[in-house]
Amino acid sequence: MKKLSIVAVALVFAACSSQLATPTQADADRGAAMHQGLALAQLQEGKKLYAAECNRCHPLKDPAKWTAAEWSEIMPKMIKGVEKKGGVLTDEQKDNLLRYAQTMAKKGA
Repeated sequence: MKKLSIVAVALVFAACSSQLATPTQADADRGAAMHQGLALAQLQEGKKLYAAECNRCHPLKDPAKWTAAEWSEIMPKMIKGVEKKGGVLTDEQKDNLLRYAQTMAKKGA
Protein backbone atom coordinates (compact mmCIF):
# COMPACT_ATOMS: atom_id res chain seq x y z
CA MET A 1 0.00 0.00 0.00
CA LYS A 2 2.86 2.37 0.85
CA LYS A 3 4.44 1.78 -2.58
CA LEU A 4 1.12 2.58 -4.25
CA SER A 5 0.90 5.88 -2.38
CA ILE A 6 4.43 6.84 -3.39
CA VAL A 7 3.71 6.03 -7.03
CA ALA A 8 0.48 8.06 -6.93
CA VAL A 9 2.23 11.11 -5.47
CA ALA A 10 5.01 10.83 -8.07
CA LEU A 11 2.47 10.66 -10.90
CA VAL A 12 0.60 13.70 -9.63
CA PHE A 13 3.84 15.67 -9.34
CA ALA A 14 4.94 14.63 -12.83
CA ALA A 15 1.57 15.56 -14.32
CA CYS A 16 1.58 18.99 -12.67
CA SER A 17 5.13 19.85 -13.65
CA SER A 18 4.54 18.79 -17.26
CA GLN A 19 1.68 21.32 -17.48
CA LEU A 20 4.05 24.18 -16.79
CA ALA A 21 5.19 26.01 -19.88
CA THR A 22 8.71 25.02 -20.87
CA PRO A 23 10.80 28.13 -21.53
CA THR A 24 12.21 28.59 -25.02
CA GLN A 25 14.93 30.81 -26.39
CA ALA A 26 12.19 33.20 -27.53
CA ASP A 27 11.06 33.45 -23.89
CA ALA A 28 14.64 34.15 -22.78
CA ASP A 29 14.96 36.85 -25.42
CA ARG A 30 11.67 38.43 -24.31
CA GLY A 31 12.60 38.10 -20.62
CA ALA A 32 15.91 39.87 -21.25
CA ALA A 33 13.92 43.11 -21.48
CA MET A 34 13.19 42.70 -17.74
CA HIS A 35 16.35 40.85 -16.71
CA GLN A 36 19.46 41.95 -18.60
CA GLY A 37 21.55 39.04 -19.84
CA LEU A 38 18.85 36.45 -19.10
CA ALA A 39 19.86 33.01 -20.36
CA LEU A 40 17.61 30.12 -21.29
CA ALA A 41 19.43 27.95 -18.73
CA GLN A 42 18.33 30.35 -15.96
CA LEU A 43 14.70 30.01 -17.04
CA GLN A 44 14.99 26.24 -17.20
CA GLU A 45 16.47 26.19 -13.68
CA GLY A 46 13.67 28.50 -12.55
CA LYS A 47 11.05 26.12 -13.91
CA LYS A 48 12.71 23.18 -12.18
CA LEU A 49 12.76 25.06 -8.87
CA TYR A 50 9.19 26.28 -9.37
CA ALA A 51 7.99 22.71 -9.87
CA ALA A 52 9.94 21.40 -6.87
CA GLU A 53 9.65 24.20 -4.32
CA CYS A 54 6.29 25.86 -4.92
CA ASN A 55 4.65 22.48 -4.60
CA ARG A 56 5.66 22.39 -0.91
CA CYS A 57 2.73 24.59 0.12
CA HIS A 58 0.13 24.35 -2.64
CA PRO A 59 -0.61 22.70 -5.99
CA LEU A 60 1.38 24.19 -8.85
CA LYS A 61 -0.22 27.10 -10.64
CA ASP A 62 0.42 28.45 -14.11
CA PRO A 63 2.72 31.49 -13.83
CA ALA A 64 0.66 33.11 -16.63
CA LYS A 65 -2.19 33.66 -14.16
CA TRP A 66 -0.35 36.74 -12.86
CA THR A 67 1.56 39.63 -14.38
CA ALA A 68 5.29 40.22 -14.00
CA ALA A 69 4.51 43.09 -11.61
CA GLU A 70 2.31 40.84 -9.49
CA TRP A 71 5.09 38.24 -9.35
CA SER A 72 7.39 40.91 -7.90
CA GLU A 73 5.10 41.01 -4.88
CA ILE A 74 4.08 37.33 -4.78
CA MET A 75 7.46 35.61 -5.10
CA PRO A 76 9.18 37.03 -1.98
CA LYS A 77 6.21 35.87 0.12
CA MET A 78 6.27 32.43 -1.47
CA ILE A 79 10.02 32.10 -0.92
CA LYS A 80 9.53 32.88 2.77
CA GLY A 81 6.92 30.11 2.88
CA VAL A 82 9.32 27.63 1.29
CA GLU A 83 12.01 28.56 3.80
CA LYS A 84 9.57 28.13 6.69
CA LYS A 85 8.88 24.61 5.40
CA GLY A 86 12.59 23.81 5.51
CA GLY A 87 13.58 24.74 1.97
CA VAL A 88 16.97 26.33 1.47
CA LEU A 89 17.40 28.52 -1.59
CA THR A 90 20.47 30.45 -2.66
CA ASP A 91 20.13 34.03 -3.88
CA GLU A 92 20.74 32.78 -7.42
CA GLN A 93 17.93 30.22 -7.09
CA LYS A 94 15.57 32.89 -5.76
CA ASP A 95 16.47 35.10 -8.72
CA ASN A 96 15.88 32.24 -11.17
CA LEU A 97 12.48 31.52 -9.64
CA LEU A 98 11.45 35.15 -10.05
CA ARG A 99 12.91 35.37 -13.57
CA TYR A 100 10.99 32.26 -14.60
CA ALA A 101 7.69 33.46 -13.11
CA GLN A 102 8.00 36.97 -14.55
CA THR A 103 9.06 35.79 -17.98
CA MET A 104 6.26 33.23 -18.20
CA ALA A 105 3.73 35.67 -16.68
CA LYS A 106 0.58 37.00 -18.26
CA LYS A 107 1.57 38.89 -21.40
CA GLY A 108 0.66 42.49 -22.11
CA ALA A 109 0.08 43.55 -18.52
